[in-house]
Amino acid sequence: GRYLRQAEIAFDEDQQTAQDYSIMITNPPKNATDPEEWREYFQDRCDGAEVAVCTVALDNDLLVQALVDRRQTYRKIRYGLPPGSSMDVIDIAHHAADIERKRSVWEKILAFAIPGVPEHFGHLIVVNAKITALVQMDYVATQVFVSFETEAHQRHVLENLTVGSARAKRNDKSALSDRKYLFRGKYVLDVREASEPNTVHWQSLNVSSLIKLRQQALTTFFTFGGIVAVAYVVRAISEIDSEYTSIYSALAISG
Repeated sequence: GRYLRQAEIAFDEDQQTAQDYSIMITNPPKNATDPEEWREYFQDRCDGAEVAVCTVALDNDLLVQALVDRRQTYRKIRYGLPPGSSMDVIDIAHHAADIERKRSVWEKILAFAIPGVPEHFGHLIVVNAKITALVQMDYVATQVFVSFETEAHQRHVLENLTVGSARAKRNDKSALSDRKYLFRGKYVLDVREASEPNTVHWQSLNVSSLIKLRQQALTTFFTFGGIVAVAYVVRAISEIDSEYTSIYSALAISG
């Protein structure tokens, strides 16, 4: 009851992590992409809750993946160049052209299986063009992560804004104790305690639950299939070993 809840809070306060100061909003209005608007909302509508950090997640998964791809490509190029080489695009282009010009026939064939600096540079050009196109697109808000200055502010926000996913999805204004907590005066927010930052996989933040379930099912299927295949191979090897043992025993007796 109440005693257990107080004991839980006391224990939680002894274990300070970023999660204790943070919340996440899973149903922000699609055009609520300005962190400053969220900061003002919590300051004005949530009794002066001070926001330390606000991150608005957008449906820009392709852009994030392309940026990660570019960083990894740069890293591969750096490993393929002499230490201290410039990573300017023009300088990389010169190195790539020089390496490709000096390749033997065998090295050209090997490059299909093991890409080198010229291949990575070609991929970099494609990724940069993709990023240039993606950054010009408009993206909508999908989730909002907010960290407050104090744990007390986080608890106050959770206590007054948490209404449950179902009621938030219906935008049930009666679920709130005070209409001042409505975002923009009309939206009921689905607020919950945020996960630890290092557990958030930002590249797949907007993947739907159905897709995640399908991926887990496929992973489980292939894992089980691999186990069955290994068991079959082990059994087959055991049977072959038994046959050879029998043959050798018969030959030893006849000898």
